[in-house]
Amino acid sequence: ASAVSYCHSQSVFHRDIKMENILLVTKDSDNVKLTDFGLAKDCVESFEGPKTMHVGTISFMAPEVAGYKQGVEGYEGAPVDVWGLGCTLFVMTTGEFPFGEDGRNVGRTVRRITAGSAGIDWELDSRGCKRTLSHPLIALLQGMLSSDPTDRLDVKDVVASEWVRGNGYAEGL
Repeated sequence: ASAVSYCHSQSVFHRDIKMENILLVTKDSDNVKLTDFGLAKDCVESFEGPKTMHVGTISFMAPEVAGYKQGVEGYEGAPVDVWGLGCTLFVMTTGEFPFGEDGRNVGRTVRRITAGSAGIDWELDSRGCKRTLSHPLIALLQGMLSSDPTDRLDVKDVVASEWVRGNGYAEGL
């Protein structure tokens, strides 16, 4: 999240945050690099206003980017990046995509994306097994995956969250 926070401070919005674009510096380090800024090249919002291009990978695509949010013209890059971080964190902590995977049933995936965190079963995984996520992690993911970008956490809220600060580890993930 600190790399995204830095990018946002420089008015750069990635728009395609996903696992494949986050690299470990070394196998023994917790330092990571955010890569593939190909979709960020035209994202300086202060000069161009809200974005309208539908970009990214469907499994990590925010509802406003997918274009299925009624009454919204364009989108801001910062909430899109937080959504991508939320999807990535969900996969890393549960082993499954929050809204489904690309290619299998795109229409169903888009419907789930539109529902955001409200459409996620926080008690059971896709196989019907009980999830063991801590309350701070669930609260963080729900804030990052709000379907309404104006209600979504910003990257500073993510960094300051109880789970990221380390207090959420006591109860599991």
